[in-house]
Amino acid sequence: MRLIALTCLTLTTVFSFINPACAADPVPTLPPIPQKIVDSAVAARMIRYGRTIKGGAHTDGAHSGGGSVVLGLAAWQGNETADKRLLEQIRYTLQGNHSISANGGYPAQHEVLITSAYTFARWTPRVWKQLTPAEQKSVDLLMKAALVASAFTTSDASATNCPKPTGIDGDHNLCRDWNPNYQEGMVGQLIITSLYFGGGPAAHQILDAYDHDAFVAELKAAGLSNTWETFTWNQANPTSDAPTGKTIAANVKNFHFHDLDLSDLFKLYSRLTLRTYGGKVAAGLNEGKGIDGAAKIASGADQLPNLGKDGMLLEFASRDGHGSRSCAEYCLHGFRPNLVSHLVLVAAGGWNKGPMADECLTRMNIGITDLFYKLEHGYLEYAHGKPETKPFTINQPGWNIPLTRSLWQDVLKPYHEAKN
Repeated sequence: MRLIALTCLTLTTVFSFINPACAADPVPTLPPIPQKIVDSAVAARMIRYGRTIKGGAHTDGAHSGGGSVVLGLAAWQGNETADKRLLEQIRYTLQGNHSISANGGYPAQHEVLITSAYTFARWTPRVWKQLTPAEQKSVDLLMKAALVASAFTTSDASATNCPKPTGIDGDHNLCRDWNPNYQEGMVGQLIITSLYFGGGPAAHQILDAYDHDAFVAELKAAGLSNTWETFTWNQANPTSDAPTGKTIAANVKNFHFHDLDLSDLFKLYSRLTLRTYGGKVAAGLNEGKGIDGAAKIASGADQLPNLGKDGMLLEFASRDGHGSRSCAEYCLHGFRPNLVSHLVLVAAGGWNKGPMADECLTRMNIGITDLFYKLEHGYLEYAHGKPETKPFTINQPGWNIPLTRSLWQDVLKPYHEAKN
C-alpha cells in the first residue's frame, strides 16, 4: 500500500474556497484506515438504492451500509486496493433503477454513504479519470439532485411557505427538526454535496440558478430513472403534495437553514453535532430503571463511564410518535451520517479549531464512548411504544458496525488528538 499525501496544490479548485492560502498549506493527512477494514469493505455487499425497496429508506443497506465510505476514504488516502471495488460501487449506483431517490427526507441518512464516496472519488484523480465523461456527468447530476432535495426540505423558505414538511416526491415522513436520524442525513447532505461542488458559495450558485425543466431533462438523458421519478413526481401525480418545479426553485434560492446559509459549513456541522450529542449520559430512561424492562443497558450500568455528563446521543432519551424512545439502532442512524459529514469536512480542510470545535469533540468523545459501551454490554431498546426483550449489541446481525466505528476510532479521533 502506498499512501499519497495530497496537497492543496493538486486540488486547488476543490479546496481554495476553504483556505485562501491553499497552495502553501497541505490538505489534512488523516491516519490511514486499517487494511483489515478496507478488506472488509471490499468484501461487503454493495449498497443499492431504489424507491421500490421495502422499508421506506429506499435502500437495501440501511443497516449494513458503510463500506462505500471506507472505500472512498481509502482510495483518497492512496490505498489502491480499494479502487476496483469503489469503481464497481459507483457504477452500480449509476444504473437508473439503483440511483439514489434524492427526495430530501428520511432516505438521506443512507444516501450520504454513497455521496461521500462520490466526493472522495472526485478528489482522487487516478480513480475519477477511470470513469467515462458520461459517468462523471451522472455523478454530478446525482450530487446536484441530493443538494437540491436537501436544500428544499430544510430551507427556511419551505418551513415558512409549505403547510407541512414535504419531500420532492410528496413524502411527508420527514421534518428538518425531527430526531437526529432524520436531521443528520437531511442537513448533513448539504455539507457533503457543497464540498463536492467546491464549497458553500458554489453550492449557492447551483441552488440560485436551479432550472427544474432543464435538470429533469438531464436526469432522463442520463438514464437515472429512480432520481428522475422523484423530480417528476408532481407532474406524474398532480394530486399529490409533491412540489412543482417552480416551488422547488423558489424555496432553494437564497438558501438558509434556521438563518444559517452554506458559507460556513463548520458552523452548520456544529449546530447538528451539539444537538445530536445533546443528552446527558444515563444507563437508561427514568434514572436507569427503564420502561417495561427495556429502555436501558442490559448489563454494566454500575460501571457506565461519564454518568451525568453532556454528550450522550440524543436518541437514547428522545421521543417518537408513541411517546418516549431509547434506542441504540436510532442512535447509530444519527451517529453514522454525523460521522460521515465530519469525515468529509475534515478531509476538505474545513474543520475550524476553537471553542466550538472543542465542545463538539468533547461531546463526541463522551457520546461515542457511551454508545459503544452500551453496544458492548447490550441495550434493551424501547421505540414506537414497544419494549425489546433481546439486547441490541455490537455484533448485531446484518450490521457492519466495525466499518463505521473504525472511521472514528482509527481515523478521526487520532487525527484530532494529534492536532490538540
